Amino acid sequence: MAREEGTVNNSLLNYDYGKYFNSKNGNLADGSGDYVMNVTRLNEGQITTYPFALQEKFTVSNTHGQYYQLDMDADDDRDGESDLVVWYCLGENSGGGRNPYSISPNDAVNNYYIYNKGNITYTGMGHWGRDSANPKFVEEAKLFINTIISAYTASIKPSLVKIIDEKTKEEINDIYNYYDIGNDTHLDSALSDYQKVYFTVQDTNFVKGTRNLSAAFYLEAEDGEETLTLRGEDYRVNPLKELTVYAADADDDDGNDAVVDSSALTSGGIYYVRVPRELFQEGRTRQAFFVESSSRINRYNEEIVTPSVFDRVDLVKLQLFELD
Repeated sequence: MAREEGTVNNSLLNYDYGKYFNSKNGNLADGSGDYVMNVTRLNEGQITTYPFALQEKFTVSNTHGQYYQLDMDADDDRDGESDLVVWYCLGENSGGGRNPYSISPNDAVNNYYIYNKGNITYTGMGHWGRDSANPKFVEEAKLFINTIISAYTASIKPSLVKIIDEKTKEEINDIYNYYDIGNDTHLDSALSDYQKVYFTVQDTNFVKGTRNLSAAFYLEAEDGEETLTLRGEDYRVNPLKELTVYAADADDDDGNDAVVDSSALTSGGIYYVRVPRELFQEGRTRQAFFVESSSRINRYNEEIVTPSVFDRVDLVKLQLFELD
């Protein structure tokens, strides 16, 4: 029989010399939703493991076969890999008997049950709600929950940025600088010309595509050029566009720390900048410093820039006194 391009194999099996038939004996699933079968896992990922680790094969409530094949060669984002990931395929009937799906096991093109394309999920679940309380469909219920969680995490979300302590890597609110005004000296002589501020950035998006994390920096100033709003409070700030970003390493030797591009940071990486003390305002004992971060995600020939997020730390100057 001549084959119509794009129609799944099992749809063609539903025709007998041009006459459509509906089999009730468990041999064919014809789209009417009156057929219970097993599904088998084809790929592993978040949708098969979180928050529930799913079995490799389990029974699903009444569903139906598909009508059109998947184009597994689709590569809209041009990364050389298929845009589609099939997680489970239709398989043998619930009693373990053979059927057109089990004849071609894990056939992603023809027998798909659930798949992703980017942040879009197709699923064959939900055709017969009355079976949802049946103990044998617990795995299907778990898959549904996993699917909801996966759909949420597949949405585009802002990046995360935290200003952290150099040693503990914990988030901090203040950096204390001990300074003797009378002798113009600092407790740490290595920091006489600048203040180091450590930070980390993270991209929590699970969407397919290339991404770059960027960072920008601002220092609070009474006559600042811009207004920055954080947690409902406005600050006058000056952008510090000339700051160099360094990749922090495990040793204490700053001389071998690599300079990195502030627009191409790695998610989870730890970095620092050196804020020149000449920028600190005279007479102020506390001055806010801000790190801004955003992600640029390229997928399907489209660039998405996530909203900017900020973190703040106060640079606090404490007076040293001479002891008699």
